[in-house]
Amino acid sequence: MSNDEGYLSWDDGFLQGEAVYLNGLRVPKLQAFDANPQTGTLWGLRTHANTMIAQRLYHGPEAPKMRRGMDLTGTWNVWSKEFAETLRSAGASGTVFYFAPLDRRTDRFDATSGETYKLTRPLARGIVPWVTSLTHPDKILLDGVEDPSAATVSGQNVVANATGEIEVHYTPAYRVIGKRMSDSIPAANGFVLSFEFEEFVSF
Repeated sequence: MSNDEGYLSWDDGFLQGEAVYLNGLRVPKLQAFDANPQTGTLWGLRTHANTMIAQRLYHGPEAPKMRRGMDLTGTWNVWSKEFAETLRSAGASGTVFYFAPLDRRTDRFDATSGETYKLTRPLARGIVPWVTSLTHPDKILLDGVEDPSAATVSGQNVVANATGEIEVHYTPAYRVIGKRMSDSIPAANGFVLSFEFEEFVSF
């Protein structure tokens, strides 16, 4: 990252480009975007002995150390009726679809060499046509030190080539369900459509 020119810039594709991937389509870049961890992932389990056990949902040994879905919100400036209808159609589908604003996520694993682990969400490359390992490269660390050879990442799989804590920074594609779409005209000749998507985490 550099701000030498008076603005922030990244060399790994983070939030770069003029397009977002939405339900199989290339749509204009977001005006605003927020991603917040979902709440309610800590469960209180009552036992037959009338005691309470607090624990997170079990995801298996292949899961990262912290696996939590995201609530995604944002807005688009809408310039055409066709674009507005495209957005509304995605939000009203009632099914799971892919959404990729080209942000970055991090998963960490207590890894053993030779074992296969799973990212919380799939890589955008392979799903988003214009995203590649060159435009949006992964960054892999082993015990806090950058080491590209420590793991091999493909799709949603992480194959550990070393033993230790493996950390993967990657550009994801979110599986989401549309929760809410709303539109407004905050200024003359301005039309804004806002959305809320809830991530559906699975592997």
